Amino acid sequence: MARHAVLNDDDLGKRKGNAKTSLSEASLSAEGNELIKSLGSGNLEARARHARYAILSDELEPQDLLLLAHHADDQVETVLLNLIRGSRVPGLLGMPRTRTIEPRGKVWLYRPLLDIARADIQAYADQHQLNFIEDPTNADLRHDRNWIRHQLIPHLEQDWPDFRQSLLARLLRDEQLRQQQQESHGRQLAQLQDNQAAPNDSLHLEKLRQLAASDKTEVIGLLDHWLMSLQLPMPSQGVMQELLDTFLVGGTSTGVIRYDNLEFRCHQGRLHLLRQIPELNLPNQDWLPADLISSFLSASQAPQQSAHQSPSPANPAAQPTASTHQAPSPVNPAAQPTASTHQTPSPANPAAQLTASTHQSPSPANPAAQLTASTHQAPSSTGQELAREFATPWGSISITLTRGRGLRQLPDYELATRSGGEKMKLGRTRTLKNLFQAVSMPAWLRDAVPLITHQGKLAALPSVPAWGVPMQIADDYAATAKDPGIEIHLHFSDHLHSV
Repeated sequence: MARHAVLNDDDLGKRKGNAKTSLSEASLSAEGNELIKSLGSGNLEARARHARYAILSDELEPQDLLLLAHHADDQVETVLLNLIRGSRVPGLLGMPRTRTIEPRGKVWLYRPLLDIARADIQAYADQHQLNFIEDPTNADLRHDRNWIRHQLIPHLEQDWPDFRQSLLARLLRDEQLRQQQQESHGRQLAQLQDNQAAPNDSLHLEKLRQLAASDKTEVIGLLDHWLMSLQLPMPSQGVMQELLDTFLVGGTSTGVIRYDNLEFRCHQGRLHLLRQIPELNLPNQDWLPADLISSFLSASQAPQQSAHQSPSPANPAAQPTASTHQAPSPVNPAAQPTASTHQTPSPANPAAQLTASTHQSPSPANPAAQLTASTHQAPSSTGQELAREFATPWGSISITLTRGRGLRQLPDYELATRSGGEKMKLGRTRTLKNLFQAVSMPAWLRDAVPLITHQGKLAALPSVPAWGVPMQIADDYAATAKDPGIEIHLHFSDHLHSV
């Protein structure tokens, strides 16, 4: 059932911590300013807007209706601001009266006051003695919107007293046209997204090229609708023209077109819109420890003595147990240690589960080092599996212990960077380039893929699930049906939606 609620500044401040968080265009608390900084570059107003929606997303649930208090003066200021900044047609149409966002499901945003002037709202508040918050930064002329409000608009009204009403009337007519266009673009977009229900971050490239060949204006409108459905900022006219000339009309599928913190790329017959991630020159990355896999295996296979804890009044059900299996030996090379730990829930700790974490702090010798790990156990058809995920500058690396699949568990695995000439025997001897091409590994990500080596030999390449790239394992290193195995996955933070 949908909830209808109004969240004011104090509500959000209390929910995000005791510090008040303002929803004004540019003023946020220290907590909010840190959130803005974390969202990257761009003008302050845009970053503040993204910060507000990030905060609101924590409070919203599917089918909620959120009422926003933008009024007619805000609409006029928005159109003038976009005009001065050189925005294309979508920006000149102003703020839509209604739209949806999808933090964890569809949420409706509605602006019921777009036809009412600020002066009328303030007069009503004064008449009924309503308290409201006036953001002190609204008078700061360093911000473009404030300069338009306090300097430009008063000058315009001196010569054109009715310019606000004329502009708002035109926007109302344009809004009706926009609704018709959105319905048409929505149907086309479904076809370009292979009729997936939710907006995704890629479109069918050849269909786009066919549309661009017949009507460039229509394809630009369609791309605008796509970006709006993803709640993303609109690129400039120059970026859109470059996109047309390069990937669509030009027919090129290589290269990259960037704007804000996003980038357009082509791969496997689709036009992708991705987040930019840190420069992927792995040989210059010193954050990656070579012994990551072997250290994890050693830690997970360390012998543990059986332990029993007697019940106590504080924790009557506590009875952790641990078991360790036979370690490998020359006589029995197939025997591999596996460890399992179980903590029984108790009234004092009903949700107790095994967790582990590691953290490597940055240092002058290793400024980029920032590895964090989390461990969990989950049942599977092959028994208990121990998994750990390590954060990286561009996403994460996850390692899972398995049985009967993946890379055979051996000591001394290392993560290495490309030095040239690497080959792997997978049916036949293949070069690294052949291996990447065989699984359609995106070319721009290949330098970020660490090689899994064993005693100087290329043993495996990790999988990249978001791009549909499976793990590749050399013939001599693949786990058989009874072998303990290990799987290594790379997770890049480039996709707009989690995969």
